[in-house]
Amino acid sequence: MAEAHQAVAFQFTVTPDGVDFRLSREALKHVYLSGINSWKKRLIRIKNGILRGVYPGSPTSWLVVIMATVGSSFCNVDISLGLVSCIQRCLPQGCGPYQTPQTRALLSMAIFSTGVWVTGIFFFR
Repeated sequence: MAEAHQAVAFQFTVTPDGVDFRLSREALKHVYLSGINSWKKRLIRIKNGILRGVYPGSPTSWLVVIMATVGSSFCNVDISLGLVSCIQRCLPQGCGPYQTPQTRALLSMAIFSTGVWVTGIFFFR
């Protein structure tokens, strides 16, 4: 019977003076750690789902495509054939304090690069 009382994390008894609560710190610690482990497993499942969804590609290849696009724009070579400027015109202007022309240009290059990367993934599939 002593083992059963040790396994209980929460006990209360009603007395004429009031209610007496007892919490087992060890059991609560194990409940907390199991919650942490379940969230870790959930995040790993999400990450694996994303990696499986873009299988022929990888996050590294996505970064390479973005770096190639940004690098070519710094060398004044337009590999997008004007699509980056079209995307930049479609973006809202001045929505926040960080919406500088450089930020809008980088965001439009990232959008273009992501489209090229996704198109490449569908092509290789």
